[in-house]
Amino acid sequence: MAITRTQFPGYWNFAYGNNIVTLSGITGASQKYVLQVRAEDGTTVLATLRQSPNANNVAQFDIQNILQSYVGVPKTTIDNLGIGTQIIETADTEVFEYKLKIGSESNGVITFETSTTGPLQVIAGKKEYYQTDIRDSILLNPAYRLESTIEPEGGTPYCYSVSDAGNPVSGVRRSYDIQDNPYAWPNSDNSWDTVEKVWVEECRAGDRLTKSFWNWVGPYAEMEEVMSIGAFQIVVYNGNSIEQEDIIPNTVGNGGGPKLGISDPNKEPTGADLVVTMGVGPANLNNFYYFNESNTATQFELPEEWTHYYIAPVGAQQAFCASGVDWGKWGEPLINPILIIRKEDNCSDFDPMRLSWVNQYGFMDYYSFDKKNVKTIKTKRNTYLKEANDYNATSFSIDKGSRGATTYSQTSEVTFEANTGYMTDEEANSLQYLWTSADVRVQSNQFGTEEYLPVVVTDRKWSEKTNRVDRLFQYTINFKLAHNTKTQRGN
Repeated sequence: MAITRTQFPGYWNFAYGNNIVTLSGITGASQKYVLQVRAEDGTTVLATLRQSPNANNVAQFDIQNILQSYVGVPKTTIDNLGIGTQIIETADTEVFEYKLKIGSESNGVITFETSTTGPLQVIAGKKEYYQTDIRDSILLNPAYRLESTIEPEGGTPYCYSVSDAGNPVSGVRRSYDIQDNPYAWPNSDNSWDTVEKVWVEECRAGDRLTKSFWNWVGPYAEMEEVMSIGAFQIVVYNGNSIEQEDIIPNTVGNGGGPKLGISDPNKEPTGADLVVTMGVGPANLNNFYYFNESNTATQFELPEEWTHYYIAPVGAQQAFCASGVDWGKWGEPLINPILIIRKEDNCSDFDPMRLSWVNQYGFMDYYSFDKKNVKTIKTKRNTYLKEANDYNATSFSIDKGSRGATTYSQTSEVTFEANTGYMTDEEANSLQYLWTSADVRVQSNQFGTEEYLPVVVTDRKWSEKTNRVDRLFQYTINFKLAHNTKTQRGN
């Protein structure tokens, strides 16, 4: 009897949580079920697992520990997108593609079934202990869905309408409902009619910021023109006036994918193309080059005078649509846009500390701790008592500056305490993942660099705060630099 797979992790799943494969159909008391995890090429074996049938003649495998070995955190250079590099990046380290092979073993001989399961994608996110699949519970979660879904409007080729807009792969969720948005926004051609809200970030002119987006668009049965994000629309305002508007194609030449060019046939985004990250901060957009719709190298420069700007992932629109959208090649935002609001330095404030961390989905989030921050240096010294006189000399003599207690080695640890301003419940809830993240970084002018530096959070506890319980409240975080400060030896 053939071995059959009755459960598997799904075509997309998070590495940190159950990734279950259940096999059935074995015959013969001496046999074992065999499960092989293979690389995307289908031949490279990553792990071979064996298990005897249970009381119901099936075997349950959890392969999460194997998958966790092949996914990683975002690159340490992710914050530099657009700064001497491409403005978009695919998830080379955060997504891993693999296949499954099943079979049975008898007397040490393995017999595999002819079919292979996959390719499957695993992402470096985490989920609850009771969640097996992320499709309905996370990707399509009505409270905060990551995947956008579209529907055809007819025409040849097809034009689309957004039935459900996705959202950034982010845990930081301060937003404006679109009808309550106090900032000017583009809708002269009705293309933003389906936008429900905009996600808000406040940035100073020199801030670096990235946002990640689920690149898969569903369903794709009739919508070959819109299987992934086609481009990123940037609209820059100074007050109520549009200062600049550009379209950055999500193509391989610009660091994204999976399409090589805008006119290329759509491809299913798999592997690293499943999630794309874009540099969206003012420092990222200040001055970079990209390949436009005609595949011509083009320079983008953020105007010096701006109050806010939007970044909206859009799909390819090939014809005039019944909804009134006529962008030539671009349609409605597939994902609710990002609104970046310019934040000016306050001379009475402290030097801000901007922290970034790997969120629950496996990608970067950011928050600025703008209030009081305190730097502390803790030094541990190893000393010995040195004789002040040199007894090998011709006479006894002690110089006034000669040392008694002498440090022969020491280590210094630099720690910081940083504080937020007063927070909303929405902001406070999203910060909890900062305290549980194993990869946290910080950027501040006091470090003498614009790069984000690695730190370790030293707080052992995070407590939920709300306006209802705590009224006005702030958060304090304590962390240390991941590298100890170098010190010199004494004499």
